[in-house]
Amino acid sequence: MQRRPGMKPHPLGFLLLSCLTACVETYPTPEAETRSGESAQPDLDSAADPDPSADRGDDRGPPARCVPSAADARRMTGLLAATDASVHEIVVCGGAQMGLVESLLPLIFTSNARFFSGETLAALGLGRTADADRVGDFRAAPGGAWRIRMGTGDESHYDVVFHRAGTEDALQTSVFDLESYLEGARVETSMSFQEMMDAPERPNTYTLTWKRLGPLADVLFPGGAPWARRVVLSLSLDDLMLMYFGGEAGGLGPLHNLADLGVDARAQVLDVRGRATVRYVALARRVRLGDLLSNGRIGFGFTELSATEGRTTLTGEAGAVTYVEGGLAGVLRMTLRDSSGTAVAIGDFGEGNAYPEWTWACPDEL
Repeated sequence: MQRRPGMKPHPLGFLLLSCLTACVETYPTPEAETRSGESAQPDLDSAADPDPSADRGDDRGPPARCVPSAADARRMTGLLAATDASVHEIVVCGGAQMGLVESLLPLIFTSNARFFSGETLAALGLGRTADADRVGDFRAAPGGAWRIRMGTGDESHYDVVFHRAGTEDALQTSVFDLESYLEGARVETSMSFQEMMDAPERPNTYTLTWKRLGPLADVLFPGGAPWARRVVLSLSLDDLMLMYFGGEAGGLGPLHNLADLGVDARAQVLDVRGRATVRYVALARRVRLGDLLSNGRIGFGFTELSATEGRTTLTGEAGAVTYVEGGLAGVLRMTLRDSSGTAVAIGDFGEGNAYPEWTWACPDEL
């Protein structure tokens, strides 16, 4: 498997699962706090309207021509800011999904004490960070999903699902545990870790044997498992570090077939931000694991997107955005309504910004 070019490496040992906590508690950037603050207006319903013909400008809120009430315009601007901050969670959870899939192979290695002993892991400053129902802050959930919380509602979550290659079959057993593939696996090595440190270019032979095939054995052996119940991997310390720094190493044997797994995800959000309530569902298109690791892009389609704050409503058109490292690419369109009128806000993320640039228009201008 190959990681995408330009990815910054984790601390030695591959694993940086702390990034997966980002969806549990989101600490807004100063920019997000400023935007969210726009919605915290004191009693907008009773605020006196200035001249409704005043030109508020597209960059500051809805045009006065279609939303003559300044109080309505402020409510729309605040509701859009709350929605903007909530949708930003897709950026955070896209990064969490990348962290999860990038950890697959290292966690399979560290799940078996014969691959890396406790003494070796301690030397690397690591522990065994996965078990049958937990990987970092992801938890096993119904349907084979790996779930992390989002937003503020108990029913808000982000689910990542692994599938057998080219099928709809969601894998119900942990993909991060060697026992899921090879039960009773034993590993014999030709070198100690110290010997690998002393000669990092020299391949270490890992001979895997097992008692019986696990429920995911067909993932490693799509053409059938070897009769001898024995496979050999050949990896030097340089090879391990090459994978760690984003390269592709040979010698993985049947483990290279993990790259053919399919991966998709689903975000379901009910998010309360001040007086605003934001709801959306976004689906991440299924992709081949190897392709995801190579290009680091996750395509999302919003099937639902709405928000309310008092009598002000927002409806998002079904749209698509793409996660790229640290941001999104694409355009979202929102229609906002209040008692005095209707306006449209269009948010353009460009080619990978964390937040979009918003422009406003009247519906008849589009």
